[in-house]
Amino acid sequence: MEHHTPRIGVSVVTLFPLSYHFGGPSRALSLAHKAGLEGIQLVPFTGWRRKDLAALSSNDVISYESDWRTEGRPSNMWDKVLFSSRKSALRKVEESQKFFPDSIAVDVPHGLIEISPVNGVGEDLYLKHFPGVVFDTWHVREAEKDGTRVTDDVDGFLTRLLGREQIGLIHFQTRDEEEFDRFMKGERTKLEQLLVRSAESRADIIIELVPSWLWLHPVSMLEKIKERVSNCVR
Repeated sequence: MEHHTPRIGVSVVTLFPLSYHFGGPSRALSLAHKAGLEGIQLVPFTGWRRKDLAALSSNDVISYESDWRTEGRPSNMWDKVLFSSRKSALRKVEESQKFFPDSIAVDVPHGLIEISPVNGVGEDLYLKHFPGVVFDTWHVREAEKDGTRVTDDVDGFLTRLLGREQIGLIHFQTRDEEEFDRFMKGERTKLEQLLVRSAESRADIIIELVPSWLWLHPVSMLEKIKERVSNCVR
């Protein structure tokens, strides 16, 4: 992976519903900039128009990701609300590829693959994937309903990824509210440990958290999260 000063951005998912439907990408970018962040990550939300994407530049869009529905897995209600039809989502991803050729592509052909049980289990899939992976601080340790995980040795797996320079993007994520609260108080958590170690890659970081945690004060919350994340990876 190419080394540079890491940028910190936020996923439009984190800013839902403010990032949803007509004008959503520009609203998300405005909130990100007000919070001192350097860009956003797109996913193909319902209601986004071609002109909504055309209003942004590759400097605004750190990364873009396909929707997370996969063949053989039933879609839930929220998937259908967020992404509409697979055809519509695919069209938006293809438009993102055209509008943002210099942005990081995630879970699209010839792009990075996100480490997640949804994409497959077993370290080799991710250690050998070209051009690299997205290291997600939650998905790397979560279990499927049947108990299967990407790996049973998260720390060793991270060491091996760093050794092969496989990490091209970091998703800073947890779905454990208690862990997030402890992280924000400056307490040591597994979340912080994984963030600090994965940041040795010097990859860009995308904040990808539960939207409801930011609803009341999105800008001030993002400012606090950015400050805490920045302090961890300096």
